[in-house]
Amino acid sequence: MSALRVTDIPEDEDLLNVATWEEGGTKQWCKLDLPGPDDFAALLHAEPGAKRCTWSCGDISPDRRFHPRGAAKAFYTAHHAVDPIASKRYVAQLKEKDAKNSLPPPIMYRGIFYKTGQEMMAEHPDIKCII
Repeated sequence: MSALRVTDIPEDEDLLNVATWEEGGTKQWCKLDLPGPDDFAALLHAEPGAKRCTWSCGDISPDRRFHPRGAAKAFYTAHHAVDPIASKRYVAQLKEKDAKNSLPPPIMYRGIFYKTGQEMMAEHPDIKCII
């Protein structure tokens, strides 16, 4: 087989899939990531113990094939965190809220926070990919 040109793989999820498969893995990365740090506003504006989102609550945009109703946001990482000052501010706010044990669960779909992918899938069995 010819060598893979990494520059031909436009998306990080695709690259992670190819790398996993090259190593013999079978997992497929889900489209469950944040488009940017500003989406963390959903966590920072949530009241302690909140189950429902009240600020910046949209899902990741739908796509016809895999996520026709939109994709969940999983607050484990952020894409395009290129402003160090803004990133530092978000991290400090998240740490402060975490220290007070007032962060909502880390997964958000359709305006609701979930503790696990399984919990989210129990309410939305049509989801094709969970964490």
